[in-house]
Amino acid sequence: MANEEHVQKLKESLEKKSCKLWNQWRKENPSIQVDLSKADLEGLNLKGINLFQANLSEAKLEKTILTEAYLRNANLARANLTKADLTKSFLSKSHLNLANLTDADLSFADLTQTNLRESNLTRANFTKGYLSGAEMKGACAIKANFSEAYLGNADLSEADIQGAIFFKTNLTGAIVVGIKGVAASAQNIICTSLEFHKEKGRNVLEFKDEKDREELCEYLLNENKLLSNLYNIKSKKDRNPLMKIEKWEIEGEEYKILSKIGAGSTGTVYKALTIDQKFVAIKFFEPDTQIFDMNIWASLRRRFMLESARNRRVEHPNVIAIIKRGLWEFRPVVIEKQEKSRPFFIMEYIEGGTLENLLKLHRIPLYISKTIMQKIAQGLYHIHKQPAITEQEFQENTVRIEASMIHGKMAHRNLKPENILIGEGGKVVKISDLGMVSWKDIGAYFKALNWKDSQLNQSIISSMCYMAPEQKENPAATQEGDIFSLGLIFYYLITGTPIDKSFALNKVKPLNDILEDFALQSPWKDLIASMIDRNPKNRPTIKDVLDILNGI
Repeated sequence: MANEEHVQKLKESLEKKSCKLWNQWRKENPSIQVDLSKADLEGLNLKGINLFQANLSEAKLEKTILTEAYLRNANLARANLTKADLTKSFLSKSHLNLANLTDADLSFADLTQTNLRESNLTRANFTKGYLSGAEMKGACAIKANFSEAYLGNADLSEADIQGAIFFKTNLTGAIVVGIKGVAASAQNIICTSLEFHKEKGRNVLEFKDEKDREELCEYLLNENKLLSNLYNIKSKKDRNPLMKIEKWEIEGEEYKILSKIGAGSTGTVYKALTIDQKFVAIKFFEPDTQIFDMNIWASLRRRFMLESARNRRVEHPNVIAIIKRGLWEFRPVVIEKQEKSRPFFIMEYIEGGTLENLLKLHRIPLYISKTIMQKIAQGLYHIHKQPAITEQEFQENTVRIEASMIHGKMAHRNLKPENILIGEGGKVVKISDLGMVSWKDIGAYFKALNWKDSQLNQSIISSMCYMAPEQKENPAATQEGDIFSLGLIFYYLITGTPIDKSFALNKVKPLNDILEDFALQSPWKDLIASMIDRNPKNRPTIKDVLDILNGI
């Protein structure tokens, strides 16, 4: 409760129709801790009052005139300042957390480093106000006016800006992670950078020119565009970890980064040169933020690390070789509670391309197709012979994965033409990317987009199209699922007809019916039909497939 002596002093001063007596008393007694908590000061004219370090928590200040008031370090937590006039007031480092500032006028006010956490700023006027470093996390700024205000380095995380006005507002360095709502106006914003993480300097997005700032305005005004997505898109485009690094050193070894080879749904691959002039490929964990829900990123990260462990254990001429794997400390993308390090693995580089790219260029003669099939089958046969994951490996890699990946035999999980590397005109055939992606991970993505071509990620489309039908219900990796995927690859190789999303959607007749349209010899037709049988139990094993291939 308010100190009665302090309340009386204020009343005596106001009887003289000014705050001069009060301010003189404050000057003569600077050590007094003014306590006006819960005081009823509603509608009073307190223009120019000195309330330095005063306790005004839960005070009633509705319609109170506080123009040019000195409120530095004052405690106004939970105070009611509805329609209060705080024009040109000095509120630097004051505490206004949970305060009600609905319809308050704070134009030209100095709120440097003021605590406005979870305060109600509905329709508040901050025109030309100075809010440098202000803490506004979780504040309700619905229809607030920030025209020409300075919000540099302010914390706007989780604030609601629905209907707010941003005209010539300076947002440089502001923290905007989790910001909500759509602004009513966003024009001529001044901004060179924004922070997309609660910790300063962790995730900075720079706005280099007017075009960048116009894009920022567009995101503030569009309910379908989240600022977090702007960061993810621009950081992926402009801040690929290695594109601006000529030399990369990890664990005492140096690599010269030459070019980006490509990007899939969960990682980006770069071509590099070792210090002894050997080409290698480096794959980094970098999931597509438009596909995967953030709550599965940690799981994907662990599975990415597991992929390298699995690949490294499977040594075979027809399986890509892993040279090194580990973690690299690098600014991570915006994911709450994500580990700071970025997993990577270094693998052998194959000069050539993927089977998908080769098939897009021209039809492959059947005798070459058969050789490619045999080498793929040999590599998959070796993979299928391996035990999945031992309990020791499970603990060492700290990977939470499906039970079928811990017990039984190993499966690839993501066989598709993009994961078959071809070199030296078909002489070199390598299986890559022992898969991480399941229908469980991406099903919601497809459902949300309703399979609209313009929005679909091609890597995910391909994974879906080559995925066995039973994996939609049970996402666990199985060897029978690999056989189904391999059968579709064989179909593509022989007929030259790509597998598109219509097959995955079951909107066309089954593939074994389509096989009738091609003049294939019976062994080929029978083999592929058995491999793509909808009943997993009816499919041949990979050893059976090899035996049939060798006999054709």
